[in-house]
Amino acid sequence: MIEEAGIPLRHFVLHTDEQTLKDRIEHDTPEIRPWRLAHVPRYFEALPWL
Repeated sequence: MIEEAGIPLRHFVLHTDEQTLKDRIEHDTPEIRPWRLAHVPRYFEALPWL
């Protein structure tokens, strides 16, 4: 849709190592912490195609 409208689309991934990511999540919003931590493995599995 965006590209069809003539708007260039760019994707960027800001990456860090797994422990740093978990540390950042642990010190962030408590309400969403479990969901975020549960998805860390999926993020690292997806890295090859990101």
